Amino acid sequence: DKLGTHDVWVLEGTWKPAQLVRLLPDQKPLLLAGQLPSGELLPPHLPQHVRLVLGRDPIVPLFPYRIEYLRQESADESASPGGAGEWQTLLVVEFFEIRRVPLVPQQFQYDPGDHSIVDETDLYLERRGLAPAKASG
Repeated sequence: DKLGTHDVWVLEGTWKPAQLVRLLPDQKPLLLAGQLPSGELLPPHLPQHVRLVLGRDPIVPLFPYRIEYLRQESADESASPGGAGEWQTLLVVEFFEIRRVPLVPQQFQYDPGDHSIVDETDLYLERRGLAPAKASG
């Protein structure tokens, strides 16, 4: 496709059943059978569909120019985004006037001074069930 003068790829996707099972455990049999839930089953802030526009420029390959989150409002489950169904855009993120500039590594050095830094990334991931399993030994 084209986005202005840029050649782009337009990718569309939906939830993976395993991730939906985490959100809707009571719907597990249907989800694992490949049936996606209607908009009524998902919390109102969650999309059902995502559309991603990636650049095909060899200088900055696969740059995400546009990310669009969609949710179906009608009860017509057979419709697809862009089709006859009632789709609502929840959020659009667009990047434009993109320029490559040389980066100076010194601009990204952080000096915390006298402040102590505590990395709680692993604890955060564990609390959300996202940490890789620890090897027992």
